[in-house]
Amino acid sequence: MVHPPAGKWMIALGQLLTGPEDPAGWRLASAVVGTLSILVLGRVAWHLWHNALLSVAAAALLAVDGHHFVQSRIGLLDVFLMWWVLLAFLLLLLDREQARSRLARRWPRWEARTRAEPVPRSPWRRWARWWGPSLGMRWWRVAAGVSLGLAVGTKWSGLFFLAVFGLMTVWWDLGARRAAGAPGWATGTVVRDGIPAFLSMVPVALVTYVATWAGWFATEGGWKRGWAAQNPVADGSPAALVPDACGPCGPTTWR
Repeated sequence: MVHPPAGKWMIALGQLLTGPEDPAGWRLASAVVGTLSILVLGRVAWHLWHNALLSVAAAALLAVDGHHFVQSRIGLLDVFLMWWVLLAFLLLLLDREQARSRLARRWPRWEARTRAEPVPRSPWRRWARWWGPSLGMRWWRVAAGVSLGLAVGTKWSGLFFLAVFGLMTVWWDLGARRAAGAPGWATGTVVRDGIPAFLSMVPVALVTYVATWAGWFATEGGWKRGWAAQNPVADGSPAALVPDACGPCGPTTWR
C-alpha cells in the first residue's frame, strides 16, 4: 500500500532546489533533517536531565550511529518519520516545563481562594474545587499535534506515537497535580488536562494529516485517484458516506 505523501514532499523539495536529475537533490532533505535531529536530540536530553555532559553525549552518539548516518543520506521515509516524532517529543517536553511552571504559579492563589470560599451547594462545584487550577491554552502541545500529524502523513506507523505521546503527556500532568497536593488529582487531571490534551492533539493531527494529501486531491494523476469511481459501492452501504476524490470522473461528488 502506498505511503502518505508528507515525506515524499520533503524529498521533492530537495529535488526542486537542485533539479530532478541531480542525485544530490533526493538526498538533500534527508541530510538536513538527519543533521538537525542531532541538535534536537541534544535538546531533548537537556530537558530530560539538565546535564550538559549527558546532552552532548546523546547528540554525539546519534551523530556517529551508523544506521542514522545511512538513513540521513538516502531517499527513504524512515528518517522523516523519526524527525517528526523526535520533534514532537521535544515540543511535549517544552509543554511539560511550561505546564509545571504555570501550576506552581497558580496553585498558591487557587488554594487560598478555595479555602476562603464557602463550600458550594452544587455537587459538581464541590468536586471541581479539589481539582486544582486550569493551566490554560498549551500551544506547545498543539505544535506537537501538528508534528505528529506530519509523522502520520509520512508513515501510518506514526499513529502509534500519537497514541503513546498523548497518554504520556497526560501522565506527566497527573504526576504534577499529585505532587502539588490536589486532593482530586486523578479526576482533575482527566478533566483539566486529559480532555484538553485530546482536543489539542488528535484533531490537530488529523487536520494536518488530511492537509498532506492536498496535492492528491487537487490533481488527477495520483495513485488510485479514480479507484472509487471505477468501483462504485452499493446503495445503503456505509462506504457510500465517503465522498469520491474523483480524478478522471469529474468534480468531487457525494454518492
